[in-house]
Amino acid sequence: MKKKIKLLVATLSFSTVFFCQSAPTTYDMTGYIVDTKVNSSGEVTVLVDGRSIETEQMLISDYGWAHISDNTDIYLNGKKVDSYPFTIDPSVVVYVTYDGLVAESYPVQGGAKTIFIED
Repeated sequence: MKKKIKLLVATLSFSTVFFCQSAPTTYDMTGYIVDTKVNSSGEVTVLVDGRSIETEQMLISDYGWAHISDNTDIYLNGKKVDSYPFTIDPSVVVYVTYDGLVAESYPVQGGAKTIFIED
């Protein structure tokens, strides 16, 4: 019986660690980085295209610009990082949560509060 309990605890612990490193449960936009801009201060703005990604979650947009500033929290494969070399890569999926209001143009534009990167 003790062996089964230990196995159950180990399985739950592994599952918790494994699944906690996945994409966020709520986000405003998801997709692939298709363009980048760097301003004179060195801050990056990325164009995220998610038009080919199917999701059941209600998103702000499937195509938009996300400005990454010093206030943006960046997560790479579930771990917080200080920076990331944002480049165009069709194999890298990003999940964006905007900080406050967004310009409702198409594509949308706004500052990123959090960006999750899965590569």
